[in-house]
Amino acid sequence: MEALKAITIGVVIFLGIMLILGALPKILSRISDPPRMKFIEEYFVEHGCTEIEIKPYSAHYGVRYRRNGTKYYSKCLANLKSNELEWVGKPPDWIET
Repeated sequence: MEALKAITIGVVIFLGIMLILGALPKILSRISDPPRMKFIEEYFVEHGCTEIEIKPYSAHYGVRYRRNGTKYYSKCLANLKSNELEWVGKPPDWIET
């Protein structure tokens, strides 16, 4: 009986730890995504874009927007330390490099 009790407690503790570890990425994204999304939105607004929709993915942010009447989709990362956007793939045509 004591062995069954110890195994049950061990399983419950193990499952609790696994649930916490499974939820950790979701919790961290709720903390880190809002400032990055705000930075991305401000960047696009400064460059004359409207109708900006930002969707966070695991490896980048997808941004749908309109500029000069044309709809675009871009993938980027927000680097808050250097205050720059890093483009995933090809940068938009209107970006001067």
